[in-house]
Amino acid sequence: MRREGEALHDRESAKKQEISFSDIQDDLTSVLVSQREFVSRQESDRLPELILDESAFDQLSQSQRTAVEQNVRLLSLLSGHRGSMLRRQLKSLQNPSVAKLAQLLEWSNSVVKSGVFSFDETITTPPSDFLQKKKDPRELYEYVLAASAMGEEESVNPEALSETIRRSLHLAPGKGDADINKVLFGDRSKEIKVVLDTLGFIPRQLYKYPSFRILEPAQVIAAERQLREIEQSHPSLRHQAREERTQVTQALFTSGIAKKLRTGGTDTRYVTLDSNGVRIHFDGRVSGKGKSLLDRPFVAHIPYGLLSDECVSELEKHWLQTEAEGLELRLRRAQENYDIPESRAKKEHQVSAFADTLGLTKETPELTYQAFKKELVEFPDRFAKRVLDSGEIIPDQLLERLFADMQEKGIFVSMRFAEAVTAFISTEALSNKRLFLQHGIKDNQKQTYQARARVMSDPRYYNALKIVRSVLVQHPYSDPEKQFLVFRGQYKKSNEGRQHTFLEVVHEGQMAKVLVDEQKEFKSDQLERTPVFSREVYEELEESLVAFDYFLGRIDQMRRLVRYKNKHWETKFREDMKEVEIFVLTNVSHRYKDLRVLIDRLQTQEMPEETLLSFFYVLQQTQEEYRTFLYQGATPELIGFRDFFRPSVRVQEIEYGQEFLSLATRMCPEWGVDKELSTESQPIRVIALNHLIQHPSETIPVDVEEAVLDKLRVNRNRPLINVVGGCKFVAGMENPEDHPLNKMSLAVLNVAHEVKANVAVPGTQSGIGVYFGQQNVRYRRTTDHFPFKERAHLFSISTGGNTVYPENPWMEKTDPSERYAVAPVDTVVTPITALWEAKGKERLRGYDLHIVYMESLFARISKEQPRVLVAGNGGIFSILEINESIKHGFDILLIEDSGRFAEAASAVMREIDHLPDPEDPGFDEHVRLLLQATLPTDVMKEFFKKDFGETTPPQGDLKENYEVFRDHFRRFVVLAKQFPNKVHVTHLDSLERDIRTFVTPP
Repeated sequence: MRREGEALHDRESAKKQEISFSDIQDDLTSVLVSQREFVSRQESDRLPELILDESAFDQLSQSQRTAVEQNVRLLSLLSGHRGSMLRRQLKSLQNPSVAKLAQLLEWSNSVVKSGVFSFDETITTPPSDFLQKKKDPRELYEYVLAASAMGEEESVNPEALSETIRRSLHLAPGKGDADINKVLFGDRSKEIKVVLDTLGFIPRQLYKYPSFRILEPAQVIAAERQLREIEQSHPSLRHQAREERTQVTQALFTSGIAKKLRTGGTDTRYVTLDSNGVRIHFDGRVSGKGKSLLDRPFVAHIPYGLLSDECVSELEKHWLQTEAEGLELRLRRAQENYDIPESRAKKEHQVSAFADTLGLTKETPELTYQAFKKELVEFPDRFAKRVLDSGEIIPDQLLERLFADMQEKGIFVSMRFAEAVTAFISTEALSNKRLFLQHGIKDNQKQTYQARARVMSDPRYYNALKIVRSVLVQHPYSDPEKQFLVFRGQYKKSNEGRQHTFLEVVHEGQMAKVLVDEQKEFKSDQLERTPVFSREVYEELEESLVAFDYFLGRIDQMRRLVRYKNKHWETKFREDMKEVEIFVLTNVSHRYKDLRVLIDRLQTQEMPEETLLSFFYVLQQTQEEYRTFLYQGATPELIGFRDFFRPSVRVQEIEYGQEFLSLATRMCPEWGVDKELSTESQPIRVIALNHLIQHPSETIPVDVEEAVLDKLRVNRNRPLINVVGGCKFVAGMENPEDHPLNKMSLAVLNVAHEVKANVAVPGTQSGIGVYFGQQNVRYRRTTDHFPFKERAHLFSISTGGNTVYPENPWMEKTDPSERYAVAPVDTVVTPITALWEAKGKERLRGYDLHIVYMESLFARISKEQPRVLVAGNGGIFSILEINESIKHGFDILLIEDSGRFAEAASAVMREIDHLPDPEDPGFDEHVRLLLQATLPTDVMKEFFKKDFGETTPPQGDLKENYEVFRDHFRRFVVLAKQFPNKVHVTHLDSLERDIRTFVTPP
C-alpha cells in the first residue's frame, strides 16, 4: 500500500511540475505587447496581428517548456519601463549573458514583426544559472553591467562589488560599505562619477546598509544633485546618471531619511501623482529661528515604471493621501511595465472601490457602469465635485468602457468631466451667463488660462490629466461628418519654458478643454497627430466655438424653462432670449427677421404655445445651418481654419490730403465728398472686416466684436451719445453758424467733452456726417494735448460698400452714386453695401440688419452707462435706428425744430394718447391730417415729398418708399406707446441742457 501511495504521490508531483501554456500565457503576452509597443514606434508599416498559438507550445518537451518559462521570465525583466535601461545598454556590453538577453529580445522582435509565433532554439534553450538567479529588473541590471565591467560572471557578488568600488575610490584595504557611503554621500560626493565610470551604477546594497540610514537628508540630496550635474555635463553617462538619480530618490524614502523633511503642517503634500510618475517637493524650511534643512527646495520625479515594491509600500503607508492614490500608483506601474495580470487586478479593484466610495455600486457590473455613465454624461460638474470631495480617482475601466460605447461622444464627455475638475479646483465658472452681453470672450480666455495655470500642480488636477492621457491613447482625430474636432492650442510658455497648451475637444457644437504641459502629457507621435494652432489662431478658433457652444446652452436652458415652468420662468426665458437674439443677429443674420417677429410676440404676458414652437423652430434651423458651416465648410481637418473661416480685423491709419481728395473725387458723387474735410483733417483709424469666404453672417460675428472694439479704442466705461439724422440741404441759412446741424453738433460736443463720452455719429462726408466731422476736427485740434481718457471720442460704424477710403475692397462693387468719403472719425466698416437709391423694401435689404447690429453694439458698449440717442431731421434709416435704440433701452431726444422725421415725430408724440391704434386702417390718414395742421409749411412739404407721401393711399413713383416709411413710422408709434418714458422732445436751443440731463451720471 505504501509503495502504491508513493507511486501515486510521484505521479501527482510530476503532474504539478508539468508546465502548461496557461502558466506562461500572461507573462508571454505581456512581453510581446511590450515589444510590439517598442517596435511600433520605429516601424512606419502597420504590424500584423499576433495570436498566441497554444499548439506550438504543446509540441515542446518538458525541458523545453521549462526553458521557455525561464526565458519568458527573463524577458519580462527586460520589458516595459523597468527594463528600458538594460535594453539600452545591451549593444555596448560584452559577455555571454548580454548575448543571451540580446538574442531573447531579437526573438520577441521577430515574432511581433512577422506575426508568426514560433519556439526556436533561442527561446527553448535555458538561460545560465547566473541569469536565472536574478530576482528583479534592478538586480539583473546591476549584475549584467558588473559582469561586463569586472570580466567574469562567477565573481560578481555583493562583496566583489564593494571591493571594486573601494579600489576605484582608492580607499585603504579593509574599508567596507560604511566607508563607501561616507565618501559618496558625505566627504567626496563628486566621486559618484568614478563609480559610474567603473561599474555604470551605484549598487543597491549601499542603500540598505545601516550607515546610509543615518545620513542627513541634505547629504542624500547632494548626491542626487551631483548625479543631475553628471547627466547634464557628461553625455556618455547621461542615461546612467538619470537612472541612478531615480534610485537615490527612492532610497531617500525607503531608508526613512525623507521623514526628517516633514517640516510643513499636517495638510502639506510632499508627494503627488502626475501623468508620468510621482512628483516630490521638499522645501526644507524649519519654522521659527531653526536652521533650514536644505539650502534650496528639492524637487524630483520618479516614473511609475521605475518604482520598486519597497518604495511603493513606503509611499502608500506614509506619503500618499488616499487609498485611491495608492491603487492608481500600482496600476500605472503595472501598465508601464506591461504586467497584464497585475494591471487587470488593479483595474477591477479600482472600479469596485470607486463605486463603493461614491455609493454607485449596483446589483450587477453593467448597472454600476450605467450609473457611472449617467453621472458623467448628464451631470459632469456635479460628478467632478463628488469625485474630488471623496479623494477618488476616476477608474480606467470606466473610461475604457465609455470610449468603446460612445466613441467620439465618450471622448467629449470625459473631457467635459476633466474640465469640470479643473473648474472646481480653480473655482472658475465654466459658463459665463453674461458673456455675450458683456463681450468678455477674450478676457474670459485670459482669465481661464490664468486660473488653470495656477492649479496645474494641485494634486487634485491628476484626475484631469488622467483624462487627457486616456483620450490621447485613443488616437482621436477630427471628423467634420461626425461634428467632432480635436486640436491643441498653444497658449503660452510657463516661467520654466514649458509649452502650456489647451487640449480641446468639440462635439456637436459643445466644447471642452484642459490645460496641459505638452512636454509632460504628449508623446511625440501624439504631438504629430493632434493639429496645433498658435495662440492667436487658437483664440480666434475658440471664440467661434465659445459663441456656438454658448448659443446651444441657452437653447437647452430655454427648453427646460418652458418644460418645467418654475417660478419666474418667463423672466429667465426672456433674459436668455436676448442672448440667442444676439447670436442669430451676428452669426446667421438672414434668420434674424423671422426671429425678431417671434421675439416681439413673446414679450406679451401670455407667451403663446404656438409662438414658442415657432421660436424654437427658427433656433433649430439657425443651429443646423451654423453647425454645417462650422464643421463642413470651415474646418476640413482643421487645416487653414483661419484662412478659410475667420474674418480678419484689419486696421488702417488714414491720412487726409490731396491724394485722398483725388481718390474721393474719382469714386464719389459731388455730394459725397467735402473738400475741406478731405484735405485738412487729422489722421483717423479705419477698422475693416475681411470675410474670406461666405460666412453665414453678413455682419460682425459676436465673437469678433471684442477684437473690433479693441482696435477701435472704445473705452466702455463712458456714457454714449448716439447721433442720427440728415438735413444737409436746409434752405435759407445765410450764416453757417446758424445751421441746425452746426448747432446740433456743437451742443453734442460740448456735453460729450464734459462727461468724456463716446459719440457715435454717421461716418461719411454727407449730411450730418460733414458737420460732426468738422466739429471733430476742431475739437481734436483744441484738445490734442489732453490724454486720450480726458477727451470725448467720436466714432462711427459704416457700411464698407459705401464708404470710400484707400484700399477698400468693397467700394468697387458699389454704384458710384451711393459712395461717400469716410468722415474724419475713427470708423468700423462692415462688409455690407447699402442700397440707398433702391425703392421700397429693396432699399432696406442688408442695411436694416446693419442698423440692428449697430444699435445692439452701441447698447453693449454702453452697458450700465448713461446713454441717449439724439435725432435731428432724418428719414427711413433714422427711424430704423431709433426703433432699435428704443428696444435696447436708450432714451431718445427728438429735435423738434430740425425738420422731417424728428419734427413730425415730435408733433405725433404730443398727440400720441389721441391717436388711433397703429393697426387701425385709418391711422395713416389721421397722422397725415395731424401733420398738415401742425408742421411748418416747408417742413410739411419736404416730409411728405421725401418720406410719408401726400395722399392716402400713397400715389406716384415713390409709392413703394412711402409704404415702407409708413410701416416703420407705425412701428415707432407702437414702441413709443410701449415705452412712454423713453421718447422725449427737445429743441436746438435746449438741446445741450437736455443731453446733459441724460448722460450726467447720478
